[in-house]
Amino acid sequence: MNTNSEINIWELLARPFAPGQVRWRIGRKSKKGDKAMPLAYIDARDVMDRLDGVMGPADWQTSYTETTRGRVICSLSLNINGEWITKSDGAGDTQVEGEKGAISDAFKRAAVHWGIGRYLYGMDAPWVAINQWGQFTPEALKRLEQTAAKSYRAAAPAETASPAKWVPSYGALLEYDAEDVDKLIATVGFRLADVDAFCDAKDRPRLEKMLPEQLNQAVEFFLSTKGAAALRNFKGT
Repeated sequence: MNTNSEINIWELLARPFAPGQVRWRIGRKSKKGDKAMPLAYIDARDVMDRLDGVMGPADWQTSYTETTRGRVICSLSLNINGEWITKSDGAGDTQVEGEKGAISDAFKRAAVHWGIGRYLYGMDAPWVAINQWGQFTPEALKRLEQTAAKSYRAAAPAETASPAKWVPSYGALLEYDAEDVDKLIATVGFRLADVDAFCDAKDRPRLEKMLPEQLNQAVEFFLSTKGAAALRNFKGT
């Protein structure tokens, strides 16, 4: 990515994830063991997709070190206007995946320093019911999905950004290019395949069949809060 100054990198990285991408794990439990405080998180692969979509695969990188106490430190570097800037954080082994979990957690924590998923820490998640096996009940999961959707609406930008502000050097799309359009759509948590499926289901022409003016209008729609919501509802997330 050659002209990072043309867009607000921070804004793109910090955009909320689609509610279906938000996952939950058990936090503090009630004394009776029938309720728990849910903790929201995102998968490391979603973080990678966000970095690829905003920066491009070649303009971010990670390195890992281990402290004498076994804590894994991830250094996440982004190429901003030709200069590599690094932010770091660490994690210890997790109960589920051990060393692998520590690497994933350290990566996600370093990404938070870049704004990725930071809003999740402020999510007002309610106490919800858990079953005898310490798992969220179906009713609890539904309530958490609603919580994620509410948080998404609150954190999402109120106005649509034009494509020129989303990916530098593009400006108006002069012609259809699948890779370019996929990068744009990826910034709101979806892929070109999702848009194609949506257009097919709604009996609308695919983006590849549109004239440049129509293409830009369509892309701008899917980048908007309304358009992203349409894709999310279509996918059932």
